[in-house]
Amino acid sequence: DRYRFVAAPDPDLRRRLVDEARLAGPDALHARLAAVDPAAAARIHPHNVRR
Repeated sequence: DRYRFVAAPDPDLRRRLVDEARLAGPDALHARLAAVDPAAAARIHPHNVRR
């Protein structure tokens, strides 16, 4: 297995982010990602809310 996840998924965080994407739009969520992890934001399409 080449994936090594440090922390377990947080269902509450996922729900809040999905709600944010629904209310503010996927571009707003992507901008938030770009602010904390520009490399990940460069790899992930702005409308890929799941990632």
